[in-house]
Amino acid sequence: MGRIGFNFPIFLTFVHYVTAWVLLAIFKTISVLPVSPPSKTTPFSSIFSLGAVMAFASGLANTSLKYNSVGFYQMAKIVVTPTIVLAEFIFFKKTISSK
Repeated sequence: MGRIGFNFPIFLTFVHYVTAWVLLAIFKTISVLPVSPPSKTTPFSSIFSLGAVMAFASGLANTSLKYNSVGFYQMAKIVVTPTIVLAEFIFFKKTISSK
């Protein structure tokens, strides 16, 4: 983004969220996207924490595009899943079946 003269990654994130919110509101109004019922087993603090991390991740991703190439950005996204699998194995002893 810096190479093309757009130096506002956080503003880009804001535009992304506003657009998503408006489209979801429209879809809800015309019943294209039904609202799912809240989970009774997941505590609110866990849901809020996940939402905060996801919101923070989008801003960091756009900031990463400001300072890094698109190729590096894509490789960083690809390595997320194996990192999560490794962390779950190390901390929670979870394994994944070969199927």
